[in-house]
Amino acid sequence: MPTDHILQLPNGLFKELDSLGTGFNLLVMQVPEFSSGELSQAAEGAELILPLGDPSNLGAMIRSAAAFGVKKIWLTKESAHPFLPKSIKASSGACFLVDFILGPSIQDIQTPCIALDADGKELQTFHWPENFRLLVGEEGPGVPSQIPITPISIHMAPGIESLNATVAMSIALYQWKSRQSN
Repeated sequence: MPTDHILQLPNGLFKELDSLGTGFNLLVMQVPEFSSGELSQAAEGAELILPLGDPSNLGAMIRSAAAFGVKKIWLTKESAHPFLPKSIKASSGACFLVDFILGPSIQDIQTPCIALDADGKELQTFHWPENFRLLVGEEGPGVPSQIPITPISIHMAPGIESLNATVAMSIALYQWKSRQSN
């Protein structure tokens, strides 16, 4: 990077702009425009649909998605913005490696998806299609009942209600990726 693009800020201004208190260099950039699309179009490879309102959870999920080779992420209207400081930090910069598409509200999704559900088919025996969309339930309410899903589940010890959405999605993507390698 040419040095004429490096700007030294006064300490007070830097501390004010460093909203997370990292003390690291600040990135100033124009946020990329997101395309919008129709979920009625067929999936291309593995795609995620994310309604996560918490920027840290969204960033962590983006990081896992990129780590397992997912290139396309649909953001529902409920989703936090992937370029908020907390999202960027939690994604460790992976938000720059995937394509984001603006989708509908999770309440308006009518396209069949794969979704994690306690009553679903065991993840270990699930046969992943070549092209699919994995829908992660909203924090708290989960997946609305009107969405046509193929439910898959992660076997857990008795008495545990559920996993964090990011953890559950990461386990599912790991299983999918390991099946691809075989």
